[in-house]
Amino acid sequence: MRIGPSEAHKTDDAVMYQLRLAIRSQHKLSVQYCDLNGKTTVRTLWPLALGYFEQTMVLMTWCELRQGFRHFRTDRIVSLTSRHERYSGSRERLLLEWKKQQFDA
Repeated sequence: MRIGPSEAHKTDDAVMYQLRLAIRSQHKLSVQYCDLNGKTTVRTLWPLALGYFEQTMVLMTWCELRQGFRHFRTDRIVSLTSRHERYSGSRERLLLEWKKQQFDA
């Protein structure tokens, strides 16, 4: 039995390294993202955590465009750049807010 993303949904190791680094350093990311319909958008994200599902991994973020918490499949990230700019507040506080929103809904 395989645990973690399948090879079809695997994210490049360099992208995963950049995501983990941005999470630890609390740096904003500029991300080019391709959605389920093939539409590409550019977002400024505050990366908070990675979630692992049976078939894929998801980046949990605060999205500046939508002004809310959003989830992005890591295998659909086309490109990303660290903005070397820390987002406001602490990652821990934002994760608590995310958790409250997810489980109190």
